[in-house]
Amino acid sequence: MGHLQHKILTIVVLFFLSLGSQVAAEEFICWLSAPVQDDIWVIVYQANADGDRGDPIWEGKIPAHQKIQIKCDNGHIRYDYAREEGQPYEGDVSRWCDGNEEIQLP
Repeated sequence: MGHLQHKILTIVVLFFLSLGSQVAAEEFICWLSAPVQDDIWVIVYQANADGDRGDPIWEGKIPAHQKIQIKCDNGHIRYDYAREEGQPYEGDVSRWCDGNEEIQLP
């Protein structure tokens, strides 16, 4: 194989490897849905393999009957929620976040 063919083959292989890493990253996506009639305030955390809470990855209000997309590193999240702004958060719920699953918040 000539030098130019070797370079082209290397570029093609690297291109396909980069596509594979992008697909893998997109697999850990889910949606958090607010209740039909109420806004809800949420803090979403990355969770490690043991389910322990890690860094926050999203925080905010989800308006009634709306949903937001969550992307996480390993498919495991924890979240807290509050039914009214300024109220204490509750829940500390552990969930899998994968395959565009929709998670209905209480």
